[in-house]
Amino acid sequence: MDFENFLNSEIKENQVGIVWLNKYSSILLKTRENLILFDPMGISNDILAKLNITILIISHEHFDHLDRANLSYILSKQLPHVLATPPPSRWARGFIKDQKFLHVVKPGDTLNLNNITIEIFPGNHPCGVPATFLIKTEDDIRIYHAIDSTIFDDMKKLQSRNIDIAILPIGIAPGTSPSIAKEMTKIIKPRIVIPHHAVEGFLEFKELVEKEIADVSVAILKQMEPYIYKKE
Repeated sequence: MDFENFLNSEIKENQVGIVWLNKYSSILLKTRENLILFDPMGISNDILAKLNITILIISHEHFDHLDRANLSYILSKQLPHVLATPPPSRWARGFIKDQKFLHVVKPGDTLNLNNITIEIFPGNHPCGVPATFLIKTEDDIRIYHAIDSTIFDDMKKLQSRNIDIAILPIGIAPGTSPSIAKEMTKIIKPRIVIPHHAVEGFLEFKELVEKEIADVSVAILKQMEPYIYKKE
């Protein structure tokens, strides 16, 4: 399935669609009722114009996650719910048309929006408010996005969340690597793990997980190629 067909098709019950939009952290989740976009950065207006975004998440203020041009374009055309940690929230506040759609969040918060539950966890990353995000879809599919985070003290709490998919960084961000992401996978124990935020190292990560961790599958995404997960 190509990207155009993905956008125009319906997500079936107990499924979620995932697209990695760039080499950084722009992840698109499609559920039965929502289109959730993380950290749009360097995405062309032609692509953004095709996205009917219902929830937009801006994790932190670094250049590879906060693209003011992308943010301005989206919020000039649409009015999604916007979740942002305090540092990037000031940019969202300046662009959003209705402030009631802006949700300034921090670790420990939980929001329920459009039948989606979003739980904000801590992170371990050198930014203003390190945060990671757990999404629970309408069908109770649980997707954890670690953004740029390496291992943090409370990461073991994620084991009890029965995570279906963990999206983990394996490069670029400080303290992340295929071996660290493998250790994060051991801690979180998802059903599926997706490496991102790098241009190499994916096969090394897959080999490490398959060698050392039972009952976890690695899905290596190619940019702009949709991946469909079905919960059994």
